[in-house]
Amino acid sequence: MSIDARIVGVRLIDGETKLTLEPRDPRGTAAGQETLVVDNPPADCRSLIGLEIWGSADTIMCGETPWAKRHGYTHIELI
Repeated sequence: MSIDARIVGVRLIDGETKLTLEPRDPRGTAAGQETLVVDNPPADCRSLIGLEIWGSADTIMCGETPWAKRHGYTHIELI
């Protein structure tokens, strides 16, 4: 469940905050998945747009800083 993506959008759907992802690599390397659901979203999620994230099945990083914990394939909890 690795991920290597840029956050390009934020949507509120059925009470869930969903981040839209695209590959960080402009050559089109897979992002890992197209959407992440934030279980504890900040008040203004628009600030997340443009962040480049990467990680594994347990942790998502922003640069060298742990940014979120993964809860399954698509759900995350921001640290």
